[in-house]
Amino acid sequence: MTDFRNLAERDHIPIIRKDTEEYLEKLILKKKPKKLLEYGTAIGYSALFFAKVYSDLEVYSVEKDEYAFEIANRNIKRLEEGGRVYLFLGDALKCTDRITEFSGGDFDLIFIDGGKSHYLELIKEAMKLCKVGGYILSDDIWQRGLTKMNPESVARKHRTSMRNMQEYLEYIKNTPELETEILDIGDGLAISKYLGKNE
Repeated sequence: MTDFRNLAERDHIPIIRKDTEEYLEKLILKKKPKKLLEYGTAIGYSALFFAKVYSDLEVYSVEKDEYAFEIANRNIKRLEEGGRVYLFLGDALKCTDRITEFSGGDFDLIFIDGGKSHYLELIKEAMKLCKVGGYILSDDIWQRGLTKMNPESVARKHRTSMRNMQEYLEYIKNTPELETEILDIGDGLAISKYLGKNE
């Protein structure tokens, strides 16, 4: 995985940050999840990382960009851990039924690392697939500091992204079905425990 990270960094391909990766490794080894769903495969680095950390883990990953999907598919086939990684090509917001049918749903961990402007929609889909007591992780919530900035100091073209993420953070902190902790590691990581539907 070190060589894989070096190649990605050399080619300026965004992958999970090293300190986030270290935290996720500890979390996976502690929780020992059986099934993990990832929104945003990119080149397959994180999917392979998750599979490598814990040998009993099945990883399901969704990517809508066809070019990135093909690269990820090739990368995953190269490594032994790739046999436990299942890729889906398509819009994550439209894949819930397909993922459920293929995997059975009930994911122990869900990792959101797709388009930041869609996080609010993604977590609503994630809550349909997460088992009660499972965790939904949202990566890069600070958007390189943009989320924390005053709207007046943000260029107009970035204000929508900033407001969307601020709205998302308000949602995960105030929704009764979620118990959320915000960690200041990497570019910000939110850990939301899914408590189940409030009837």
